Order: sequence, then structure tokens, then C-alpha cells
Amino acid sequence: MKALLALSSLGLVASAAFALPNPAAVQCGNLGGTDLILNGSAGQAGFCQLGRAMIEEWTLDRATTGYGCQLAVTTYLTHPAGSSPGATPSGAELPNPASAYCAAVGGTSVNYTDASGNAYGICQFSDNSSIDEWTLYRGPNDSTNSALTSAVKTQCSVLTASGRGL
Repeated sequence: MKALLALSSLGLVASAAFALPNPAAVQCGNLGGTDLILNGSAGQAGFCQLGRAMIEEWTLDRATTGYGCQLAVTTYLTHPAGSSPGATPSGAELPNPASAYCAAVGGTSVNYTDASGNAYGICQFSDNSSIDEWTLYRGPNDSTNSALTSAVKTQCSVLTASGRGL
């Protein structure tokens, strides 16, 4: 106990805790994804890029480790197959269709940037789950989203069937 107190007073115990990897980022890597840190108005958030698809890493972690499929994942998986969701408005100013779809399905469009200044539109839901707007808009049947669809589809189907998905 005295040794632990001595280490604690030197700051060695606390610093060891910060050396632990983020489990959601590890899960992203286990699924073949790349961890990407984005900056938004509320601070930083980690996203997992699986091919062209991108989803917030804790949203993905929960969906792939049995803790439940949040709104971002269930909305993504229930995307209308083979359709281009949302109506196209007339007039000179056309909104981003991915942002418009995010709003139409109950999400809020939030802007993020990466370290290089590249902008990302993220669709955030009331349960704080988040997914890239274009990933959501393209849906699970788009070939560029196949890695994400494969990662979440089986587990979320099992959880939804058992009543634990939503």
C-alpha cells in the first residue's frame, strides 16, 4: 500500500491509466477500420473509417460488441433500398441531400473538421450516436459501405430480435 501511495504521489499511477488505448478505437482497428479524430463545436470525437463509410467509434463499438444498436445504426440499416431518399427542392439553392436526409430521419447535422481542415457533415441523433451524413444517405446497400454494413448488420439484427436493439 505504501508503494502505491509513493507511486501515486509521483504521478506514476495516474499516467499509467492514460497509456491505455481507447477500446472503441481498438475495436475500429479490429474491424479493419482507421481511427480518425475530428474537431467540432463540442470538442473532439473519434470516428472509424471503414472503406468510404464513417461512423462514430463508440456508436460502432456498441453495435459490434453486444451493447445495443443506437439510432445512427438502426437508421442506417433501415435506409430505403435502391432509392434516393428525400425530395429534390426546386429553386436556385439546393441543400446538401445528405444533410437534408439526416434532418428527415430525425438527426441533427453537425460540422466537424480533421487536422488538415477537411470538413465532414455528421448526423447526430438524440441518443448521441453519430454517423457520417453521406454514409447514412448512401445506406447499407451501397457497395462503398459494405465493410460497415458487414460489421453491424448481424449483431444488430440479433439484438433487435431479442428486444435489446433499441
